[in-house]
Amino acid sequence: MKELYMLRPIDGFTHTLPKNLNRPMTATELTPPDVLRRLTAFVAALALVAGLSASPAMAQEQSQQQQQLEQLKQQYAQAVQAAKQNDASTAYQHFERALELANATDQQGAAQKIQQFLVQLPKQWGNQALKNDNYQEALTHFEKGLEHDETRPYLHYGKGLALINMDQTDAAVQSMMSAIEQGEATGDQRTAQIATNRIRDHFVAQASEALNVQDPTQSQAEEALGYLAEMEEYVEPDARAHFYRATALYHQDQYEDAIAAARQGLDMFDGSRSDEAKYHFVIGESYVALNDIEAAKEEFRQAAYGDYAQRANHYLETL
Repeated sequence: MKELYMLRPIDGFTHTLPKNLNRPMTATELTPPDVLRRLTAFVAALALVAGLSASPAMAQEQSQQQQQLEQLKQQYAQAVQAAKQNDASTAYQHFERALELANATDQQGAAQKIQQFLVQLPKQWGNQALKNDNYQEALTHFEKGLEHDETRPYLHYGKGLALINMDQTDAAVQSMMSAIEQGEATGDQRTAQIATNRIRDHFVAQASEALNVQDPTQSQAEEALGYLAEMEEYVEPDARAHFYRATALYHQDQYEDAIAAARQGLDMFDGSRSDEAKYHFVIGESYVALNDIEAAKEEFRQAAYGDYAQRANHYLETL
């Protein structure tokens, strides 16, 4: 059947990623007033369509379609009302029924708009649940959105955030990898990049924690190296990863490899002089262990900044 109406583009939903996932989100952001006004206008349009469809000359099939259009109008109105009240479960139920009816009556314009809402509302509500540390609820929302469009990178990313906060690391990483793949496929490089960073941050944090003791044992160093090796199955290392690899190798008495790893980190490093000091410090300690005192002194001179200044100067005074 020829489509009976077309909807104007709806521009009330947020189409860009939030600058900060954890910033406060208001109820207005979840159900923007302009969107709700347009949704209400859509309900009125559906009523008009149902009225125009009625005709004594209609065949039984057309009469049945008129009933379906009326049901579509009712389901949509109920979905809008539930969305206004932030009743996500009810909103999803009515939107999905409305989508079925729109498809059944060949109302493709309506179907496309409903489909948009079934992707954008889960994103908004999922972000709100993450902000509230309600990770199970967030997971439910992002999975709902993915039921209707698996190509949306941010929905995979949000699902990954929920899972990683639920200590479901393997599943979280797979969701992040899906975000990267879909981001690259759809040109959403921003989401692909933040998903890449989130995977890397997770494993680097684990390596850091394994080494965060006064004098790490070889076993703890091995644990850190394991985390970094697992990270490289998914993403490339950054300067931080090379630093923790260097530190772990130093505590495993692999001094030349430690120096090489730290220099790789320095090649990638783009930060302050005081933060750069830690790379030089681990290189300096490795040279001390190799009994290359002059090379060690040169590194400690470059490490004598920020938190490493006192320890570096101690080496310079005693070597």
